[in-house]
This record gives sequence, C-alpha cells and structure tokens, in this order.
Amino acid sequence: MHGHDHDFDKIIKRLTIDDSPQGDHKDKLRWEMLRTFNASKEGTRSDGSARIGRTIMQSRIMKYAVAAVIAIAAIWAFNAFDSTGSVTWAEVVSHLEKIETFSFQHHLTITDADKEVKIESTVYASTEHGWRLEQDVAGKLQVSKYISPAEKAVIEVIPKMKKYTRGHLSDAQIEEFQRLSDPREMVKKFMSLKYRELGPETINGMAVEGIEINDPKLGAGTFEECQGRLWVSVATNLPVRVEFDGYASNRETRTQVVADAFTWKAGLAAHQFEAKIPEDYSLLADVSISDNDEEVLVKGLRDFSEVTGAYPSQLAIMTASKEVRAGLIAQREAQGVPRDAPPTRAEIEKGVTIQASCLFYARLVKEELDAAYYGDKVTPQDSKKVLMRWKISDEQYRVILGDLSMRDVNHEELVQLEGQPLEQ
Repeated sequence: MHGHDHDFDKIIKRLTIDDSPQGDHKDKLRWEMLRTFNASKEGTRSDGSARIGRTIMQSRIMKYAVAAVIAIAAIWAFNAFDSTGSVTWAEVVSHLEKIETFSFQHHLTITDADKEVKIESTVYASTEHGWRLEQDVAGKLQVSKYISPAEKAVIEVIPKMKKYTRGHLSDAQIEEFQRLSDPREMVKKFMSLKYRELGPETINGMAVEGIEINDPKLGAGTFEECQGRLWVSVATNLPVRVEFDGYASNRETRTQVVADAFTWKAGLAAHQFEAKIPEDYSLLADVSISDNDEEVLVKGLRDFSEVTGAYPSQLAIMTASKEVRAGLIAQREAQGVPRDAPPTRAEIEKGVTIQASCLFYARLVKEELDAAYYGDKVTPQDSKKVLMRWKISDEQYRVILGDLSMRDVNHEELVQLEGQPLEQ
C-alpha cells in the first residue's frame, strides 16, 4: 500500500461512522474525503519542485495588494476560512455555494496601552457586483468602501474630510479578493488548519457548534499571534458568528474582531454596490501598485526605513502599521505639521506598500517556503546581513540583505550568510 493510501486508511478508521439509516449522511463524508484526498495527490511530483514553482508563480503580491488598500482589518473576519473535515463543514460548503449575496455586521476593537478604538461596520457582498462596507466610529459614519469588479477599483469615501480615494485593481487582484472573501473558500481555509472542536452553544437563541484555531498561519501578515473561532448553526449549517483575537507589537496591541448578524441570500441588487461620491468631494489619493512582487516588497521596506530609520520589527500589518505611524508622526512634528492633519498621498502610498510587503511575507509563510525575516535585528546599516529569505526551488533561496540588494544562494551559502545552521 502506498504511503498516502495508508494515511487515508488510518483517517477513515478513526472516524465514528453511524451505520443506522439516520447515519447515511456519513457515507457522503467518506466519498467527499476520498475524492478530496485523491485529487490532492494528482499532479504532485516527488521532488516537490512543481509545488514550489507553482507557489512562486501564484504568489504575486499584486493579487494581495487589494487587501491592504481596503484596510485589511475591516474584512479580516472573512479572510480565514476552508473545509475538508467533518460532515458539518462539508454541508456548510455545499450550502454556501448556492449563495450569491449576503450581509453581516463587523465589530472591531483595537486596544493599545490605555487607548481603545471601536469600529462598527455593515458589510454587503455580491459574487457578481462586489463589496460595500459602511464603517462607523462612535455612531458616526467614517468611511464608505466600495470594491467593484466591473470598474476594477476600490473606492473609499470619507465624509468628514469630504474626500475620496481610489485604488486601481487588475483582473488578478479582483479574482484574488473574491477568492479570499468567498465564504466557501473561507470555510475551507479555516478547516485546513489544526483546530479544536467546541461543544454545543447557543448564540442569540440558535443552537450552534464551533471550532477554535490557534495557529500562527491564521494571523500571518496581520498579527503576530492569533486565535480564531467559527460558529455554525446546527439547523441551517451556515456561519452564525466568527471571532478573532490577535496580538501585535509583542502583545502590546490587541485586536478583537467579531462578525455576526449574517443575512444569507440577501437578494442585493447592483445599484447597492455603486459608489456614491458627492460632487463637492475631491480626490485625496489615487493608488496603483506594481505587479512585481519583489519590487513592491523592497519598496515597502525602503519606504519604512526612510520614515523610521529602521525596518519593521515584524512583518505583521498591525505591528508594521503602528511603527510606521509613530515614524510619520515624528516626521510631522519635526516639520511643524499638525499630527492630526489629513494624510498626504505620499503617506497613503507608503502605508499601502508597507502593508503589501507584509502580505507577501505572509504568503511565503503560508506556503511553507522556509521564509525568515530578521527586521528586529538587521538595520539599513547592516548591508551584508540577511534581512529576509525564502525558498525559490529545492536547491536555492532568494535573499534580501540589509542594504536591500537581492541575490540567489544555495543552502550552504545561506548558512554562511546567516552565520548559523538552518533548522532541518
């Protein structure tokens, strides 16, 4: 018996299968697991090079930049789902595949030292027409966000400033955003990580079951640590509540996210996703990001160093954003500019590029390309030290040094550059 087949056999044997007539739905689970397991083996080369090559081709930072443009925290609750496991989650996927429009409430609380900010959002989504987010702080509308596949754009309307911003998207970015925001894909991703089943609970009078995730990959790119929970209705097999608890800046910053009040099959129309920009509003920034992943990565690191004199201590969005904000405030004070003045286009572009760098690093970590980042130790003055590296093939690594130059090295050369053996 082949190794993969043996693994699958062991999984099946651990299942508790109800052979009663009421348990025939378990047969569907057997079939789905077998189909998924076999599909995962097809096209896999024993040397692993096909997987690595495919990963590099698909990890263009361009595909993920849109998440940074639209303020990733606002949609974080829908960035982390996937399903291959139990009967419950298989049924969740099948139900979600039939849904084309939905809405939900999003609650975001960020606590840093003695400060706390709460942002409430109503989110509307359509497979065909895109997304709309209405974001409130202290009961007042702060931002309306529109993600339009037709216009290939993300637009943010800011009433307080009577301004709006526009980010340009490619077909690849639109496709990737839809993949990341599609509940079917979300449930699958959630289930792809190691999880703990939670006992039956009641939420708003509904019987639910849930799972809990404690895995660095769940918050990679946004938090340094993250715990997530997904609660699903027993009656409908649809998500009822999603919870995230993330930490950044060595646990100094805590971000709590709750998504709930889902309305599935909301019947939303096209006009509900059209950006409404009053005639007296002016353009604050018009942002485009290069489709070259490494170019954006290096630019983000360079922009950060120009503001702070260092590199991000961690490539997590919440950490890097906090550190660059402190640097921008210091720059404003030195220039005599009020710290609460509206952001300039240059500041916005720097923020977007830095976030995009974090997202690229998260992709490398997620795909297990042996990525490492040493921004807490390496500075722009350490021109010959390794700032970041990741695997580009079975035999080679791509390395970015402290002076932001780039080179490809083999394993032995990397060991010499880093000055210590790699963990095997």
